[in-house]
Formats: sequence, structure tokens, C-alpha cells
Amino acid sequence: LPAEAAPKELKAVIRVVNDAFQRLEKGFQIQQDMLATTAHELKTPLTLMRNEVEALDPIPARQLLLNDIDQLSRQVGQILHLSEARGVQNYQFIECDVVELADDVVRYLARLADSHQVQLQLQFNERIALVRADKGMLFVLLKNLVENAIYHAEPQTAVCIDLREHQHPDTEQHILTVSNKGPAITAEHRRLIFNKFWRGPERHHVGAGLGLSICQEIAEKHGWRLRVTNHATRTLFVLYSQPLRLKNQ
Repeated sequence: LPAEAAPKELKAVIRVVNDAFQRLEKGFQIQQDMLATTAHELKTPLTLMRNEVEALDPIPARQLLLNDIDQLSRQVGQILHLSEARGVQNYQFIECDVVELADDVVRYLARLADSHQVQLQLQFNERIALVRADKGMLFVLLKNLVENAIYHAEPQTAVCIDLREHQHPDTEQHILTVSNKGPAITAEHRRLIFNKFWRGPERHHVGAGLGLSICQEIAEKHGWRLRVTNHATRTLFVLYSQPLRLKNQ
């Protein structure tokens, strides 16, 4: 709070309030650093643990142990992504080919989609749009959206990543839409869906509830808007930005 223009009798109060805010901010940063450090230190032991379990003679509980380790590793990775997404200093903005990144995500998640009997469809115009973004963070955002759509899609349906141009009424332009056919998200849950650790009552998979909050954090750092809506029988996550520059312009 600025104290220079304040009345003399209020300056001392403002200084006390500012000091309290600084201590809170410092404490929050220490907490985030500790969380990120702990998550980072857990990655190697989890990898070694998985290797040890894989080397065991086949036992009934072997696959259950591997599943538990994989789930814990995924949650540790999400905590690291959330910590990285919060720090502006972690972003390096360059012009990114959105279609190229989306294609990488489709190939990365192909096995997961197959295991859920879901098809991944990528749609885009011939004129490919470029977006100024941190390439790694944009990959994480898109991966989390598609992964979430796979987990909540009905079997024998498609998850669609739509990169075609659509102009929004308030002059914004969409970067991408990720949609699936699954249970509709209620208005109440749409207000909660980007909250950290929130998990819907009809969830079909084990997770920490961090994936979509990471997406929201990344979108905000880029100055984008991430929205969720229902349309007919599909749930859509739409990412908006200022008008994009086309690759051949």
C-alpha cells in the first residue's frame, strides 16, 4: 500500500500492514519452494522403486504396486508443474506452432486413449496459426486438457482437439477447443472445476485434482481465458486469446 500520500497519522498503520503482507508473501514463497523441492526429491526414489518392483518375480500384488507407484509419480509431477506454472520467471515466450504441439500431445497420449477405448481427433485449418507462448507450458496445458477429456469420455467415442479459427463476439479468438462426449458438467461444478484439489463426485479415475488448476494457472500467465461449457452432448474446454498471427502472414 502506498504510504507517501497518506495522512501522517496513517503512515505507521500502512507500514505495519505492508510489513505483514511482505511476511505473508515470503511465507507463501517458502511453502511453495519446500513443496517443489520435496516433489523433485521424490522423483528419483519413485523411479528406483518402480524398477525394483518390475524386477520382482511375478506375484499377485505386483501390478497393484506398479499402479500405485505410477499414480504417486503422476501426482508428484503435477505438483512440480503447478509450482513451475506459478513462477513468471519460468516462462520463455516464443512463437509456437499450435498444431505441431497438439500433434505431439496426441502421440504422447495415444496409449492412454487406446486403453480407454477413446479416439483422438485433431482438426485444424490449412493456414496454421502461431501463438506467442512458452512452448513447454503450452504443451502441459494441452496435455492436461486432453488427458482430462480422455478420463471422462464415454468408451467408443472421440476426444476432439479443434484448432480451427472461431471469432468470439468480444473480438477474442480461440486458440483451441478440447471436447469429449461424457457426463455434462453442472453449473455448480463449472464454478469449482479449476480449483486446486477439487474432484467431481462422478470421477472415474484416481487423481489429485490438480490438472485443470495447472491449466488455469498457465492460461492466466499468458493472458488467456480458459472456459468450460456444455454443448449438446459434449463438454468443451475453450482457450481464448487475442487474435492470432497466421503462419503465412
